[in-house]
Amino acid sequence: MLAGMGAIFIGLIVIDGRLLVRLRNRKPGSSTPKTRDV
Repeated sequence: MLAGMGAIFIGLIVIDGRLLVRLRNRKPGSSTPKTRDV
């Protein structure tokens, strides 16, 4: 059970990272502050 939750958590982090990269590439001059850097 813990392993399954860990895998889901890692999956969400990877997807979130890809979305952040896409948003950064789409808006190079965005004024949004960086919430966190992994």
